[in-house]
Amino acid sequence: MSIYPHFPMKLRKWFIIFLMMPLAGCAGNLPSRGEPIRVASQRQTKIQEIPLERYLIGVLEKEVVGTWPIEVLKAQAVASRTYALYRKQHPRNERFDVTSDTRDQVFQKKRRHSPAIVQAVLETEGETLKFNGDILQAFFHSCCGGMSEQADQVWQGITTPPLLTVHPDPFCSACPRSQWEYPISRKELEDRLRENGHPLKGDWKIEITKRDDSGRVLEIRFQDDEISFSGAKFREIVGYTRLPSTLFEMTDAEDPIVFVGRGSGHGVGLCQWGAKGMADDGKTYREILQFYYPGAEITAAQTQERMDPSLPIPDLTSSGIDPE
Repeated sequence: MSIYPHFPMKLRKWFIIFLMMPLAGCAGNLPSRGEPIRVASQRQTKIQEIPLERYLIGVLEKEVVGTWPIEVLKAQAVASRTYALYRKQHPRNERFDVTSDTRDQVFQKKRRHSPAIVQAVLETEGETLKFNGDILQAFFHSCCGGMSEQADQVWQGITTPPLLTVHPDPFCSACPRSQWEYPISRKELEDRLRENGHPLKGDWKIEITKRDDSGRVLEIRFQDDEISFSGAKFREIVGYTRLPSTLFEMTDAEDPIVFVGRGSGHGVGLCQWGAKGMADDGKTYREILQFYYPGAEITAAQTQERMDPSLPIPDLTSSGIDPE
């Protein structure tokens, strides 16, 4: 039986849309607040200048799950805001600050957004992570596999203490890639190496020769050919989705070669699945940030008042920002 039998047929469509509006999320974005961030598309064919707080909504829509606990979303909002401002101080290019893909933060403009994501950005507006008064290069990743990584093992020259800690993380066990396995035939591995300019000769053997303090692979060597790669480079050659992290072992070095590992991503800074685990345990976003960036200070913006999160969010579907 119809739940709206007394509505004329022409009005029923609009009545349904009205009922569904709360489920569709907030229309539009935040008003134009925050420093403008120059965002380049993946191929750098288009550059958009977007107010920071509005940009963050598009980042959180792609980097986290809108139905996760609000404390996770708030922690991600602070980390992403901090990273964006760091990049603004140290831009990728003279033409833009960040890219819209995994080289920085994944970003996508949408017409409607998760109400929880909008709330997280509003309630943390202007908050950033600093160390000794400087904006932190607030790295984050999907899942550390139970052990964080220090930044200088992934990128040379980083000396900021909050990014150099290695510690167990018991909170990310629910991550779908907390454990993974990838077999690859010797021929396929040879092909991938050849395609990247490293042909192998003879009856080669493969061996992990160095690990860092977190247990991640620092060096992998092909014996007889005397060819070696960093763990990060080897992962790039094989494929980031095939080897989700460098926290792996080889359980079989014959044919196929079998890699067994934990986690997804570089392991530095905020672990998104770990943050969810902490929020599920009742931790606040500040406790989450303190765990993943120990020694960093959470500071609020001094130059403007925050928006009141209880105020309605205006409909800005005609924002002038083009979706990618």
